[in-house]
Amino acid sequence: MEPQKILIFGLGFIFLAGITLFISFKLQSSIKTKKNKNLVNLLSFMFLAVASIFIFRIYSQEYIAALTN
Repeated sequence: MEPQKILIFGLGFIFLAGITLFISFKLQSSIKTKKNKNLVNLLSFMFLAVASIFIFRIYSQEYIAALTN
Protein backbone atom coordinates (compact mmCIF):
# COMPACT_ATOMS: atom_id res chain seq x y z
CA MET A 1 0.00 0.00 0.00
CA GLU A 2 1.26 3.45 -0.84
CA PRO A 3 2.59 5.59 2.01
CA GLN A 4 0.28 8.46 1.00
CA LYS A 5 -2.76 6.26 1.46
CA ILE A 6 -1.57 5.08 4.87
CA LEU A 7 -0.93 8.69 5.90
CA ILE A 8 -4.40 9.81 4.76
CA PHE A 9 -6.16 6.96 6.57
CA GLY A 10 -4.04 7.49 9.68
CA LEU A 11 -4.82 11.20 9.77
CA GLY A 12 -8.48 10.42 9.13
CA PHE A 13 -8.55 8.04 12.08
CA ILE A 14 -6.87 10.63 14.32
CA PHE A 15 -9.48 13.18 13.19
CA LEU A 16 -12.28 10.67 13.89
CA ALA A 17 -10.87 9.98 17.36
CA GLY A 18 -10.66 13.71 18.07
CA ILE A 19 -14.25 14.30 17.02
CA THR A 20 -15.40 11.35 19.12
CA LEU A 21 -13.55 12.64 22.18
CA PHE A 22 -14.94 16.14 21.67
CA ILE A 23 -18.52 14.86 21.44
CA SER A 24 -17.92 12.59 24.43
CA PHE A 25 -16.65 15.47 26.58
CA LYS A 26 -19.54 17.70 25.50
CA LEU A 27 -22.04 14.99 26.44
CA GLN A 28 -20.30 14.36 29.77
CA SER A 29 -20.45 18.03 30.71
CA SER A 30 -24.23 17.95 30.51
CA ILE A 31 -24.62 14.61 32.34
CA LYS A 32 -24.83 14.63 36.13
CA THR A 33 -24.48 10.99 37.20
CA LYS A 34 -21.19 9.08 37.12
CA LYS A 35 -22.90 5.96 35.76
CA ASN A 36 -24.09 7.79 32.65
CA LYS A 37 -20.68 9.41 32.17
CA ASN A 38 -19.10 5.95 32.22
CA LEU A 39 -21.68 4.79 29.69
CA VAL A 40 -20.70 7.63 27.34
CA ASN A 41 -17.02 6.65 27.73
CA LEU A 42 -17.83 3.03 26.98
CA LEU A 43 -19.87 3.91 23.89
CA SER A 44 -17.14 6.18 22.50
CA PHE A 45 -14.50 3.51 23.10
CA MET A 46 -16.66 0.89 21.37
CA PHE A 47 -17.23 3.21 18.40
CA LEU A 48 -13.50 3.81 17.98
CA ALA A 49 -12.76 0.09 18.39
CA VAL A 50 -15.26 -0.85 15.68
CA ALA A 51 -13.89 1.88 13.39
CA SER A 52 -10.30 0.70 13.89
CA ILE A 53 -11.25 -2.94 13.22
CA PHE A 54 -13.07 -1.87 10.05
CA ILE A 55 -10.08 0.16 8.85
CA PHE A 56 -7.67 -2.68 9.68
CA ARG A 57 -9.77 -5.16 7.69
CA ILE A 58 -9.73 -2.87 4.66
CA TYR A 59 -5.94 -2.47 4.93
CA SER A 60 -5.32 -6.17 5.35
CA GLN A 61 -7.54 -7.13 2.40
CA GLU A 62 -5.75 -4.64 0.12
CA TYR A 63 -2.35 -5.77 1.40
CA ILE A 64 -3.13 -9.46 0.83
CA ALA A 65 -4.48 -8.66 -2.64
CA ALA A 66 -1.27 -6.76 -3.46
CA LEU A 67 0.87 -9.68 -2.30
CA THR A 68 -0.99 -12.23 -4.42
CA ASN A 69 -0.73 -10.17 -7.63
